[in-house]
Amino acid sequence: MDKSSLKSDIAKCSLKKADLLILKNNTVFNEDIIKAMAIYEEIGEKNIENNGMSSFVINGFFKNVICNLYYKDVLNAIAYLHKFQENCLEFKNSNEGVFLSKLIKLFQDEDEEVDLISVNNLNDLYQENKSNLNNIETEWLNLMMSNLEEKIKEIIKQKPNFAEDEDFK
Repeated sequence: MDKSSLKSDIAKCSLKKADLLILKNNTVFNEDIIKAMAIYEEIGEKNIENNGMSSFVINGFFKNVICNLYYKDVLNAIAYLHKFQENCLEFKNSNEGVFLSKLIKLFQDEDEEVDLISVNNLNDLYQENKSNLNNIETEWLNLMMSNLEEKIKEIIKQKPNFAEDEDFK
């Protein structure tokens, strides 16, 4: 087994461990959630310089920001998103990085126009890659996206131009 294959296997196992920690205690912010968020960040940061590990970098950073947004608040999510985007241009330009930027704008700016397609189809973010996800990753993604979708619907309900929209009641 070569060194890059070993690094890849370690990153996969670490991400799976973090996903399981989230799935185990997904409703309450606790030590397991903090550990998972740290693992996501560590995997991303450790592998920034390794071109063959870019999917792990993007995955780790994406999951860290999603967790910050769901379990903590928008300010933490913004801080981590900016940090990761500054440190990794590939993450910033990725579908996940662009999606997170739009998502955070929705949470932070009450006047921001909402992309209804993004709100209604959050699980489609990885749709083209879903066949590459294992069951744990799929379960994690479905859980977090449905949790965030509920938060987003609450924000949209409070916006004057969407208060009358039947799709969000």
